[in-house]
Amino acid sequence: MVAESLHGGQVTGIEFFCGAGGLSLAFHLANGKLSREGPSQLFVKGAQPLSPPGKGTATQPMDIIERSAILDMLPQPIRKVMVLCESRLGSFLCSSPAIRALRAALPTAELVAVTGEALRGLVSRSTHLDRFAAPPPPDRASRARNARLLTRFFLDMQEEHFDLAIQMHGYGLQSSPYFSLFGARANAGFVGCADMPGMMDAPLLFPQEGHIVDRFLALSTYLGAPSCGRHTEFPLFPEDEAEAHLLLASTPGPLVGIHPGARSDQRRWNPERFAQASVLLQHRFGGTILILGEQCDCEVAEGIASLVHGPCLNLVGKTSLPVLGAIIKKLSVFVTNDTGPAHVAYALETPTVTLFASATMTLFWPPERGPYRPLTCEAIDPERYQGNWLNTISVPQVLDAVEEVLR
Repeated sequence: MVAESLHGGQVTGIEFFCGAGGLSLAFHLANGKLSREGPSQLFVKGAQPLSPPGKGTATQPMDIIERSAILDMLPQPIRKVMVLCESRLGSFLCSSPAIRALRAALPTAELVAVTGEALRGLVSRSTHLDRFAAPPPPDRASRARNARLLTRFFLDMQEEHFDLAIQMHGYGLQSSPYFSLFGARANAGFVGCADMPGMMDAPLLFPQEGHIVDRFLALSTYLGAPSCGRHTEFPLFPEDEAEAHLLLASTPGPLVGIHPGARSDQRRWNPERFAQASVLLQHRFGGTILILGEQCDCEVAEGIASLVHGPCLNLVGKTSLPVLGAIIKKLSVFVTNDTGPAHVAYALETPTVTLFASATMTLFWPPERGPYRPLTCEAIDPERYQGNWLNTISVPQVLDAVEEVLR
C-alpha cells in the first residue's frame, strides 16, 4: 500500500506498509531522495488503513501436493495478474515453463510481466504474456532508485487493480518487503524465510534443491497451474530472423559462435584461450568465427578478433537481444561462458559447449537431452590456487566437447 503526503498538489512523502506483523516504515521524499523522517500528515490513495496481516508461515516446497490450488481459492473470474519476473536473461528464460503453465491455467486473464527494461523485447514476443511494465531503473553510480519515480510507478500499478500479484523473482529478499505496494487483491510467491512471509497471502519457500527451471515450476504448481513441460522458450519474430539473415548474408559457413563475456570475472574463460580455440576450430571445420556479446565486452572481443586469422565477424554490442537470439539459432556450434546467451542457445536447441566455474553450479545446467555439453573446472584446493578456476579448463577439452556435441 502506498500512502502519499501532499504539499501544493505534489507528492512529497511516501509511507511503505510492509513486513510481518504489520511493520510500518515511513520515509520522507525530498529532492528525489528518501529519508526516514516521515511527514506529519498522510493521505492513503484508494485504501483503508492497513491492519496487521497475520498471513501465517510460508509453505514448504515438499508440501505443495497437499495444498489446495491457490488459483481456485481466489474470487472468480481472475481477470488481471501481475508477475514480478526475473530481470536477468538466463533466469527469465528459465522461468518461461512456469509462465507457460500460468497461461494455460488462466487462458482468459491478462498477464502483465514486471521486469527490467532490457527484457521488454522478449516479453512483447511471448505468446504467454500480454503486457510489459518496468520499474524505474536504478542510478548507475549509486544503484539507488529515484524515490519520486518509484512512488509514481507503484501508484500506477495500484491503478491496474490486479486480482493477483505473483512474486517470481527468486528468493524475494529485495522484492517481498514492498510487494504489497502493487495493490493486488491477493499476493503469492516466493519468500526466503519461513518465519518472515511478509505480506504474502500465499507464500512459498524458495526451493533449496533442483534445477532453476524446476524451482520456478514449484511455484506455478503450488498456485494450481500444472506443468506444460520443462522446455524453455526464446520467441522470435520473422523480422528478427530476417535481420539476422542480412547480417550473415555474405558470411561463409559453418558458423562457430563464441561468447567471451559474463557478469563476473570468475565466470570468464581467458580471452586468449577463446582466441586459441577459435583458431583451432576454424582450422578443423572452416567457416566463420562469430563473436557475440554486450557493449561492455567490446574491448575483449576486439582482442580476440585480432588473433583470429580466418573469417571472423565481431557482432558484440551490434544487435538487439531478439536478433542475437536469431543469430544464435543459425550457429553450427556455440562456445560460451555460463551466462544468459547460453540459455538462449538451449531454448533454440543450438549445439552448445558451456564453461562452468564449478561442478556444483548445476542450478543453471543445460538440459539433459540435446546437443549440449557442460565443462567444469577440476577440483581445486583454493589455498593453493588463487587464480580464476575457470582457466583450469583447457583448449583441448573445449575442442573435444565441440566434437562431441556435433556428432
